[in-house]
Amino acid sequence: MSKLFQLNVKSKLIFMLLLVSLLAVGIVGYLGWRSFQNTLTGDAFNHLTSVRTVKAKQIEAYFDSIQTQMVMLTENELIVQAMVRFNRGFRLLEREFIAQEWDIAIEEYYENQYFPELSQNIVGMPDFDTYRPVNQAARYLQYHYIAKETSNNTESNNTHSDGNDSDSMASDATQSSNGEANLAAIDQDDSEYTRWHEKYHPQLLNIVDNFGYDDLYLLNMQNGHIVYSVRKRTEFGTSLISGPYRESHLAKVALAVQENPTKGFIQVADFEPYRPALGVPTMFLAGPIYNGPHIVGVLAIQLPTQSIDTLMTDNDSWGAIGLGTTGESYLVGADLRMRSVARPLLTEQDSFFERLRSLGTQSQSIELMRTFNTSTFIQTVNTELAREAVAGQTQAQRSNNYLGDAVLTAAQPLRISGLNWAILTEQAVREVYQPLYRQQRTFLITLALLTLAIVLLAIFLANLFTNPLETLVASTQAAQAGELVNPIVVHSNDEIGQLATNVNGLVEQLQKQVALVDEKVKANEAILHNFFPSHVVERLLQGEELIVDNIPQATVLSAQIRGFSSLSVDRGTQPAIDVLKAIAVGFGEASNRHGMERQPTVDEHYLATCGVTVPRIDHAKRAVEFAEELLAVVKRVNAQHNTELGLRIGIHSGPVTAGVVVGDRFAYKLWGETMHIATHLSGKAGINLVLVSEAVYDRIENLHPFVEYRHIDVEDVGRMKTWALASSLRMPQEQISLVQTTFAQVLPIAEETAQLFYNRLFELDPDLRPLFKEDMRDQQRKLMATLHVVISGLANPEKIIPAARDLGRKHVAYGVRDEHYDLVGAALLWTLGQEIGEDFTPDVQDAWEEMYSRVSSAMKAAAADIEPEELSISDEYERQT
Repeated sequence: MSKLFQLNVKSKLIFMLLLVSLLAVGIVGYLGWRSFQNTLTGDAFNHLTSVRTVKAKQIEAYFDSIQTQMVMLTENELIVQAMVRFNRGFRLLEREFIAQEWDIAIEEYYENQYFPELSQNIVGMPDFDTYRPVNQAARYLQYHYIAKETSNNTESNNTHSDGNDSDSMASDATQSSNGEANLAAIDQDDSEYTRWHEKYHPQLLNIVDNFGYDDLYLLNMQNGHIVYSVRKRTEFGTSLISGPYRESHLAKVALAVQENPTKGFIQVADFEPYRPALGVPTMFLAGPIYNGPHIVGVLAIQLPTQSIDTLMTDNDSWGAIGLGTTGESYLVGADLRMRSVARPLLTEQDSFFERLRSLGTQSQSIELMRTFNTSTFIQTVNTELAREAVAGQTQAQRSNNYLGDAVLTAAQPLRISGLNWAILTEQAVREVYQPLYRQQRTFLITLALLTLAIVLLAIFLANLFTNPLETLVASTQAAQAGELVNPIVVHSNDEIGQLATNVNGLVEQLQKQVALVDEKVKANEAILHNFFPSHVVERLLQGEELIVDNIPQATVLSAQIRGFSSLSVDRGTQPAIDVLKAIAVGFGEASNRHGMERQPTVDEHYLATCGVTVPRIDHAKRAVEFAEELLAVVKRVNAQHNTELGLRIGIHSGPVTAGVVVGDRFAYKLWGETMHIATHLSGKAGINLVLVSEAVYDRIENLHPFVEYRHIDVEDVGRMKTWALASSLRMPQEQISLVQTTFAQVLPIAEETAQLFYNRLFELDPDLRPLFKEDMRDQQRKLMATLHVVISGLANPEKIIPAARDLGRKHVAYGVRDEHYDLVGAALLWTLGQEIGEDFTPDVQDAWEEMYSRVSSAMKAAAADIEPEELSISDEYERQT
């Protein structure tokens, strides 16, 4: 809008005429376009919902019919008789002798035929020991019905074809290429099992072919043995309880029948990769087989994916049901994977796989879809509508599909017993809106022609009005440039002529004031730069009266200098000023190096920010490294001036408000919760300790070692977790060396030292003796072991301090209070003085006091963090013990 006001009058007139005309045309066109879009959208959603509903009923009816078939089959006399007799024949085979050459033939079949095909669809090469049939009957059956027949006849009755057939891998892996071969008598096999197999197999094969199943199994109810299957794959004869396929979903559905053997109740196992079928995703249904009142076994069937795909694709006739060139219906399971084939996989396979690669789909998943020619249980549909549909919601709305394309989608959950599936029917937005796009192109062409005509008319009318104004503007521009030789002349007696006369007088006065104003502006700018940052000065000069900036993320460092007041009293004003100047110089140089911005403060409080006036991504990192250098500056000043100053530092990251505050005088201030928290943290920090908030810790925990410190209560904010910078917790190396060296002197007499310590402790406070319930010798060993761990790790406070905090929390339960720590410290120092003797110098004593102070402070801080509920438990424990 500001650019509009910068145009000349002629352009504004042209613009307004054009705007009014085009606005009217645009409103009418938009209303028509919107109405047409709503009509197309409504019709598309109605059609998609209709298709979705029809498909949902077809799938639900299909599974109802399958479960009804299963109930009928479990009660069928043929199935009952076959189950009883195959059970008996199978038991007899358990007594058969298995020749060594049979086992060799079985292993050769696995290694030479089954494993090479299976390894193409799974990760790694299978190991025969994992798949080896172990029971007698399984070895007998797999030799005669799989290994032997495979070696003698390429048209064997096992299911693992050579893969050269033109059908899909899914078909090859789930259907026998010659199921009738199992009708043939097995050479040199006169077992009772084979006699029953010759009787029942043709009828069971006929059931599988007529009902369109992939396979049919008869399972022993007690031991889970697969006593019969139509296709004779590698699970044949094995136990689903203890065999190699005990973790398969066929085993799970058989176990479900065992746990709920209600007559007529059918269990369902959702799609999962099935290794006997070369890793093809398969689905199983199972139900109990009753012989009168007795359960004699379990009937299981493997459903074909082709039947579900045919229903969902209308036998690849999407256009016939009004889904155009991009529409499709597909099923999704609770795991958000497809349960039917994706249309692009069938119609545009190469481009489909390219899209999947661009979306980051794993190459193994793409190769499985190419091999199996299906997306069932492989392709993920992690969309919002899919998640809501499997959660039970029915919706129709615009969304993005599993390929990221904009689509109109209708989704609903399916009512299928034992399955949590949903159906989604969708069509690409670009196809639905094709009529709208054609209308839109026609409208835009018409609008362009109309705009040209309106512009020509607007230019003609604007020229009639603006010619006198252009003469006035040209004259005033010359006057602005200082060319005031000739007065402005406009041959007009209307308002424009009067304006020309007035401008002549104003220009003359204006020229006189310009020089004076320029001088005052320069003086004011110099004064402002002394009080405000440069960017604030620029905004003030541009006329901003209220300057308030909300910085979303910055870091505030608050430091409190301890010991300066006593220094002024002890040494006088001038030495104190020298120390303060040295600190100020060191802090200033450090702030420049780290990009910190010092804020005006008074007394002994130092405040600096990072990321306020200059945005920085690493503001928290800079502030922490700046804090480390501040500690180094104070340490250096102490060494140079023989002082004992200390710093308490708190750091917090968060939003900051900065602005110009107007009172008796202008001032640039920062305020907000972040400032409040940082100041409070510095007040709670120990001497020469850097305390940071959780916001700072989360940003740079991987860049600097930290130690969890304690919870603190911040007024108007609440309870906060804090962390201490590990480098600020570390004792000076010379003190660490003194402690470790002197402790090494008492290690050879550890038992005597510990006994002396506890005797001294109980002398100082006999009331402490009841706190120690166990044998004091054990307690003495624990004491020396704990001291050894602490002293060995003094150089790594990030490891020692957390252990000390845990110990402090435990001691609350033993009845230990804060005042006990002082007694323990006094007893420890007295004991060390007795044992070390003359080597226990004042420097050594200071080092031990520093070590004990750091450890006991961590323990007391941890004890203070225990919630009231935990304290009540500790009190009860103390009362009872």
